[in-house]
Amino acid sequence: MVRLIFSMAVLAALVLSGPSVRAGTPQAIDDPAKFAQEISDLIAKSQTEEAASQVAAIVGVPEQTAMLSGLVSTFKGHPLGVEDKVIDKTFGTSLHQIIYMFSFDQASFVYVRYNFKKTGIGWILANFNYQTETQGLFPPSFVESY
Repeated sequence: MVRLIFSMAVLAALVLSGPSVRAGTPQAIDDPAKFAQEISDLIAKSQTEEAASQVAAIVGVPEQTAMLSGLVSTFKGHPLGVEDKVIDKTFGTSLHQIIYMFSFDQASFVYVRYNFKKTGIGWILANFNYQTETQGLFPPSFVESY
């Protein structure tokens, strides 16, 4: 189970960082913390199709909804233990990172990271990613040396 989630997370990272996603026109987000909370709540409620649709639309690639829905659906059908915002950091006035941790199936942990950047149009979702981690506090690639 954890291996499947990890494989899907790696695939999501590769797809979401690819050129097709960057070709879209992102939409401005008024409140990054509120947006991250809303998407995380949808994931926690197993409303993965809606979460995928909103993420794809906000990054400017609504045609990626089906692909994102398949990846985010990894969470669906697994009993949620905890949904917790574990990192909420702002750097200067133009960078904001939020990480949520979800526990599933008693000992499976999934982390969802939202990286926001302020641009000329306002805040945009620059990166949406998720990974598993069972032993460390965070996936190593999620927490950089600040």
